[in-house]
Amino acid sequence: MLTDPEKRLLSTISGERAFKNVEALVSGERVSGSGEEAEGAEKVKGMLAPYVDICELEGFPVTTYVRGRGSLEVVSPEKRTIPCEVNPVSVSGRVEGYLADVGKGRRKDYQKLPGSGEDMIVLASAEGGLTGIALEAQAKKAQALICHFTPKRDDLISIHGVNTHLPVLSISSRSAAWLRELLGKEDGVRVRLESHIKTSPGTSYNVVGTIRGNQFPDEVIYLTAHHDTWFHGANDNLSSIGCLLEIARLFKEHRPKRTIKFIVFGSEESGIELGRDAIYWDRGSYAYSEAHREALEGRDEGEIALCMINAEILGYTPRTDIEVSPDVIPFVEEIRTAFGGHIAVRELASTWDWTFSDHLCFHTLGVPSMFVKPAEDHASAELPDYLTIYHTHKDDLESVSPVALESNSRLLALLALRLDEASTPPYPLENVVEMVRQSMHILPNKAKVAEKLQKALERCRRASARGEKTRLILRLARILNKNIYAFENYQPVNKLARLLEALSHLDEAISKAEAGDMEGVKQALYKIPGVPFSQAYSRYTVEQLHRLVRESSILSRLSIFELDMSEAVVLASA
Repeated sequence: MLTDPEKRLLSTISGERAFKNVEALVSGERVSGSGEEAEGAEKVKGMLAPYVDICELEGFPVTTYVRGRGSLEVVSPEKRTIPCEVNPVSVSGRVEGYLADVGKGRRKDYQKLPGSGEDMIVLASAEGGLTGIALEAQAKKAQALICHFTPKRDDLISIHGVNTHLPVLSISSRSAAWLRELLGKEDGVRVRLESHIKTSPGTSYNVVGTIRGNQFPDEVIYLTAHHDTWFHGANDNLSSIGCLLEIARLFKEHRPKRTIKFIVFGSEESGIELGRDAIYWDRGSYAYSEAHREALEGRDEGEIALCMINAEILGYTPRTDIEVSPDVIPFVEEIRTAFGGHIAVRELASTWDWTFSDHLCFHTLGVPSMFVKPAEDHASAELPDYLTIYHTHKDDLESVSPVALESNSRLLALLALRLDEASTPPYPLENVVEMVRQSMHILPNKAKVAEKLQKALERCRRASARGEKTRLILRLARILNKNIYAFENYQPVNKLARLLEALSHLDEAISKAEAGDMEGVKQALYKIPGVPFSQAYSRYTVEQLHRLVRESSILSRLSIFELDMSEAVVLASA
């Protein structure tokens, strides 16, 4: 249940006022590192500054991808112009060739194609991840890629970053259906396309506004969103900035006990140099987390990173998903019960899009994190799934609902209020230690690890100084957050669970082989994590994606190939 003070404070939040904030921010496309994005950062700063003690811009270098106009036309056996959009994090090009339908763009989809790849422009459904499909086209020496996204509305054209040295255009599913119908009737279809994209060094900006806590100023709660956009970006993600401004207004009137930092990141949608990192997005949050890394990792004796709450696309529906790191699940479940409404709580590692927003950069440093976004189950006759307009020109002000803004602003505010009011960090120590124990139960030195964790738990209980106790709790949470996650072909996984799964499938394959069941061997091996992906694409594509993962500046923080027990060692020897 909500307390009376909580009800009073939340009642002061206005969806109409949040909507006016969004209305003031909506403009044209604000690409990472562009002048338009810099103007947007200044505007956000001007709107946030009246509510906080200090508001600053923090600049950082990025690669800017300004999309020009693309063109696509069928030149034979008939002439027709196809509406299209240029996908960012790709290259310019002007090519002509025969059109080849490669379905989902997997290796097997190319096997029945006639002709030379050097004269080929491929058409693919990009529902399985665009970069892998583009790399496969590149491996087959295609001249360009034409893609479409399902389940998008069939008349809209959605764009996404690609991260490949190939011209890539998006078309609508309706246009793709027409092209496939033409391919079914004609022996040869030739198309001509142009992709224009301007790439240059740029500077992007994070907007950082701080309200200093009046009792525990060293303990920091982060409330975040991003301000760069594709198209209008009214929901993605200016709507969340509208919510953050409402919450900043609330905390100006209701002074927090802990420090609250409102960070509006630049360059969430793109910003890395082409081909240099598996994660070409989240550059603003990465820049901030690098600049303040000592504090976020608990190595700074000043600031204590209590929790990070990241908001995305909060103006579309009041039905909400909160994806959380495991240490804060009990806390968020209590919020869900108290708040009511349509809220689902999921663990970050169980979701396919764990990496797709700015909480990733904080979580890879071990900071307890929450990701608040539209529910995946909210589609109805009146309100279709947001993915129908995601990254399209229809993500405009008409898609933003004051009702959704008010509900989601109140939810964010309640999360922040209870974090602020908690007498100690809301991570039950026994829960955190038990999670670590469970995650490490297959280690040969599990007894020693358990002993170290128990000693650390006892030290936390004995700690008399508030700051010392808080730091020790967070260091326990950091062991959990830094060790259970890895990266498998863009998908987050529980590392040890996946290892056990792989071993069990290997055991199954051995048993099948001993029984002479070679088809069973094949099926057992195919279940091993990573194998289906490796089977679906060529060796070139798999190697390129693995290279990008290995070289990733963000993912290098995680212990991808081995457990990082540095924190446990520190705890044991302290």
